[in-house]
Amino acid sequence: MGHSREMTGINRQTSTKKGKDNMRDKKGTLKLAGIVALSAALAFAPLKPVQAQEELPSVTVDSVTWDGGKINADVNLGDYTAEELTVRVGFEGSFPFREEITENQLSFSLWDAFQSSDQELFFSKAGTYPLTVEFMDSGYNTISTDTIDVVVPTDSEQWKIPRSTVKFDGSEDIVFKFKNGTNFFEIGDVSRIHIFYGKLIGIDMYEGYTLDAAAGEVRIDKDAFINALKSYDYDENVEWDVPAENWEDVFIDVIGVTTKGSEIGRYFNTVDYVGDEPYIQTTIAWAVDLSELDLGETEQGKATAEFAGTSSEEVSVSEATGAQIAESALDYVKANYSAELAALDSYTVSSKIELSEADEKELDQAVKNAFAPYLTEWKAGKYYKIQVAASVLKDGQPVKGLENIIIPSLSEDVQVMLKVPGNLQQDSRNYKMLHYQNGTAEMLDCEENEGIITFKTDSFSPFALVYRDAVENSGSTDGTGVNNMGAADNTVNPKTGDYEGMACVASLFVGSLSILALTVARKRSRL
Repeated sequence: MGHSREMTGINRQTSTKKGKDNMRDKKGTLKLAGIVALSAALAFAPLKPVQAQEELPSVTVDSVTWDGGKINADVNLGDYTAEELTVRVGFEGSFPFREEITENQLSFSLWDAFQSSDQELFFSKAGTYPLTVEFMDSGYNTISTDTIDVVVPTDSEQWKIPRSTVKFDGSEDIVFKFKNGTNFFEIGDVSRIHIFYGKLIGIDMYEGYTLDAAAGEVRIDKDAFINALKSYDYDENVEWDVPAENWEDVFIDVIGVTTKGSEIGRYFNTVDYVGDEPYIQTTIAWAVDLSELDLGETEQGKATAEFAGTSSEEVSVSEATGAQIAESALDYVKANYSAELAALDSYTVSSKIELSEADEKELDQAVKNAFAPYLTEWKAGKYYKIQVAASVLKDGQPVKGLENIIIPSLSEDVQVMLKVPGNLQQDSRNYKMLHYQNGTAEMLDCEENEGIITFKTDSFSPFALVYRDAVENSGSTDGTGVNNMGAADNTVNPKTGDYEGMACVASLFVGSLSILALTVARKRSRL
């Protein structure tokens, strides 16, 4: 019995051990199954995309060769557009300058580097020069930088500009001398001259000067220079502004253009600054002393205006209107014929009104088409060609090439008086003037008094005198043919719909009478 009990204990122990092993095996199996299931899930689960690295802007060429004009270098903007980028380029020792960029090209000029630097001109000698290109966002934060070599193939000698101040009394041209450069520094033209007084006060000249590149000479015509001074628009409401007649001296800023086609800006005639201002590096080399010039009294470039009247007694203007026309004509001639006027020391612009009658057959079809909508209610009485013509006079004689200049418009409305032809005059008749301009026509109001109509206009071209009689004046006053008023006898013509309404009312009335008569007849029959 004891043996059996011992065996039972051994069996119990063995049984317990097997149970633990079984539990361990089950846990291992479950763990393995979980790993397998997780692996399968990961294998079939969609992968999360990896964030792609941003592509930054860069220059795609290693070097470019300068030929004297602008440099164009191919670029790759990466994940950006040209509108999102600002680009600066700079050489060692120069201040970076912003340049143009498109979707695939960077464009810049070496002259910008020169103008922003006080260093020796690196491109005056042949060589290879590294350039830094900086790509920035709209907030001017750097996105990326790159480098490119600029190859200068030819040695060049810079022009030499001596300091010079010319005294000017109006009697002689203004002449400045310089020594021209070579290759990329050879000046071949002048695109503009700026007369600079100071504090943003100045005048641009686009005519009236010449450049002799071989002789190294810039010449400014005396009359053109005076006319430019006289043209300065002084603003008495600006505290720091100064009228040109009070200028004592001015700087002459010359915008030069190289034979390679590069505009040098205002740095062509600059020299190193000599003075105590720490931030000023260069200054303009050429100046004009005006202390002996009296713009208030000099006859040089003096212009006057006069009104010579009208070509026909059929048209007239007041004296004040004539003065308005004369001033407008003077302004127009000065604005459009400045080169021709520069050769004159004094002149008069004489203007007049020219009137001629025109036959309807002579009118352009465009004029007829523009007038047509107004002629449904109004009748065309007479067609006219009215214009302002001006001539430039020197010593009372017309200047060749400056005669009969047509003035297309005036600075403001003027009042013109026109005689109504006798065969068109009639009591209780209304008159208007049709005016054609730039493809359209307008109807001008007129006042009539004793056979003379008065109208206002600021331009001159084909006109038509139109009229209508009071008995016919039953339509609108806008001349478009739309009837907005009743007939002359003040009766109102009913519309078609009104007749139908009246017929309906009449039918109802007759029907009502019939019913009433029938009712009365029935009552009588009952009685």
